Amino acid sequence: MRAVLLSDAHVDGLDDPVQDRLVAFLEALEADRLVLVGDTFHRWWALPGVFPAYVPTVDALRRLVRRGVKVDLLLGNHDFAFRADLAAAIGIGVHQELALELDGLRVLACHGDQALGSRRYRSYHRVLRGRPFDLALRVMGPAAAWALLGRLAGSPEKEGRCPERLLETQRRYAQARLAEGYDLVVMGHSHVPEHSAWPGGAYVNTGSFRDPGSWLAIDDGRILLEAGS
Repeated sequence: MRAVLLSDAHVDGLDDPVQDRLVAFLEALEADRLVLVGDTFHRWWALPGVFPAYVPTVDALRRLVRRGVKVDLLLGNHDFAFRADLAAAIGIGVHQELALELDGLRVLACHGDQALGSRRYRSYHRVLRGRPFDLALRVMGPAAAWALLGRLAGSPEKEGRCPERLLETQRRYAQARLAEGYDLVVMGHSHVPEHSAWPGGAYVNTGSFRDPGSWLAIDDGRILLEAGS
């Protein structure tokens, strides 16, 4: 069995070359299973339908499902509002986190922002995920909502070096989840690829499909952190 897990493409429009690269990757993908580990889309909201800017990626996912590939999408901090009914119409699963067994490995996948516990971070996301903000975007409509979400999301390009404290926080979170009985914990969010093996199991951060262009393959039990998409 071959499974591919990738995170943080941060696709952000029809003119975004990363969308072209992701669509080409999906078209050429040879795998039994694909897990998108959050922030596939840089700005998404639970409005009816699909933002026109994301139609190529959504259509590529539909074609992948028709080819018989099982696809799951995990919610990230940029695309947490992905609608479950839309996912069902495409034929994919949508989850906060996903526990699965791959070639005998007990795997837990989540975006990775779950590891963050600062009061400021939690407060900010409580506002964004609250009903008043959702109602405001629905009143604004898709075009105005797209523009506002773009201002809030900022550039899809990650600038500067990832703080070491974030990497350490994710490692501690991974170790805690491994203690629950998993063999492998997979996250994204930091955009920094990592494969760490400990006595209690392994942790992989898929990095960012956008930059540096990395992803994880689990192929007949082998854990392979790939790059060069």
